[in-house]
Amino acid sequence: ADRVQVHVVTKIWYTYLGYERTRIAVDDILTDLQEAIKDPDVDLKVTLLLHWPRCYDHIPWMECEKEENQLPARVRDAGPPPHLDKENAWKGSWKALEDVYNSADYPVIASIGVSNFDRNDMEALLETSRTAP
Repeated sequence: ADRVQVHVVTKIWYTYLGYERTRIAVDDILTDLQEAIKDPDVDLKVTLLLHWPRCYDHIPWMECEKEENQLPARVRDAGPPPHLDKENAWKGSWKALEDVYNSADYPVIASIGVSNFDRNDMEALLETSRTAP
C-alpha cells in the first residue's frame, strides 16, 4: 500500500521567540507529532513558521507580559522574554529554524517560513539568513 502523505503547517508563538525558546517549541511540536512520525504508513512533512516577529503593544489581544508570566518555567528559563528585545528575538528564532531545517536529525521538517512580517522585517531576515523562507 502507498504511504499517506500528510503535510502539517504549524506556527511558533511569539512567546517562544529567541533561539533556545524556539528550539523548545520545535521539540514540543515534534513530540506531539510522534505518532505520525513513527507510523510506517504516513509520510509526514512539517512546515514551521514564525507566527509573529514580535509581541506588539498596540495589538490589544497581545498581552506580552501576562503571557510571559503564564509560560512554563522551562520556557521562561530558556531565554530572555522576547517582548523585552522586540527587534532581535525573532532573529534567534530564525537561526534555530535554520539549524533544525538544515540538520539531518529532523528529516520531517520540509520547510520553514514566517507570517505577519512587514517589509522591514523581511528585508532584515533576507540580509542575515542562511536559508530564505
